[in-house]
Amino acid sequence: MSNQGGGLEQMGNFLHANSLMSEYRFFIERYESLSVIESHAKCLPIISSLCSALGANVEAMKAITRMFTASHIDFDRALFCSWFCLVQARKLGLNEKHQQALFNAGLLQDIGKYVVDDSVAQFIRNMPGAKVLPLGRHELSDSHPLLSSCFIEKHFPDDTVLRELVLHHHANADGSGYPSGVVESQIGLDDQLLIVANQLCDRIDILGCYSDIDQSLPYIKLASLLYFQRVHVSCFRLLNDALMSSKKPLCYSSNEAKSMLSKNVERAAELRNCVDSLVALSGDLIRYDFDVVVRGIRSNIERLVFVANETGILWEGAFSPDSNISDAELSEVEGVFHALPESLTRFKRYLPQLANKSQYGLSLERTNRVIANVDKCLKKLTTRRQFTL
Repeated sequence: MSNQGGGLEQMGNFLHANSLMSEYRFFIERYESLSVIESHAKCLPIISSLCSALGANVEAMKAITRMFTASHIDFDRALFCSWFCLVQARKLGLNEKHQQALFNAGLLQDIGKYVVDDSVAQFIRNMPGAKVLPLGRHELSDSHPLLSSCFIEKHFPDDTVLRELVLHHHANADGSGYPSGVVESQIGLDDQLLIVANQLCDRIDILGCYSDIDQSLPYIKLASLLYFQRVHVSCFRLLNDALMSSKKPLCYSSNEAKSMLSKNVERAAELRNCVDSLVALSGDLIRYDFDVVVRGIRSNIERLVFVANETGILWEGAFSPDSNISDAELSEVEGVFHALPESLTRFKRYLPQLANKSQYGLSLERTNRVIANVDKCLKKLTTRRQFTL
């Protein structure tokens, strides 16, 4: 180990198993929602054992300490993802080996940002360009999944599962994440658990703090129709059972219901216009389906159409003033409309790539018209915090 870490290594003044365990306990108890989930999951005793096992790896503990001292955002993210992956793994009945791998992966996924030794080649550290497109506050313009994976390869040489989990923790079902081109059919259940934990953390970044985790439920429920179905369904049930069981159902006044129905008619009309233009674009691109950009766009359009048909949100007749829609159904519809902008922002990342390339045979005017329709729809659907690029 290089001496670049300063006094940490020389004095042995770094986190040990007991102090790391204390950080987990303090983090969870700091937020009421997480404490409620933990009271159902009862994972802290298991975390204590896992911290003890990890504590034997001195180099890993030194790197975790660097992250702890350098970035509370990354450290809290590591605590959340490792804990939540463990909670999910136990709910899904995964064995102890899977639980340990997911816990360690969540904790070490960003460790590449804080590597100061020779565990990775310098040319990897200097790789230019954004490897994934950030949805939340954290900085992802480096190659940290690869750096972290290389660190794991050196200091956990026999754990190939851990190395792969860390490498793929920012993969996306449509192939647009890191590593690029890795799609849902190539992503195993353990990887999906870690990816979903990171995506949930992204949403929490935007919603406010970890106490607002219940506000992510509409996004998780919608995502269960789009990708990683088993993981999202499990995640929704876990959070819903823990956080919503004691809450009273929403009850709207007559005026509130009428106002919401009227607003939903406008939303449905704008969304239909957006979907129609995207479907037409998808038809024009069929011949280029071998191209990774085109495949990503068409795949996301297909998922959007499925959600629209499955939920019935394009049927404006459901929102007429004399509709028999119940308060619970109205709340469900509100949740779908509130969650849709996250999916639509994907097209704002993809479509400009079409506009800048001539090989797809699309006119700039046509592509820009589709982009404008997506923008109009996003403005109509966004009522509170907006997911931004």
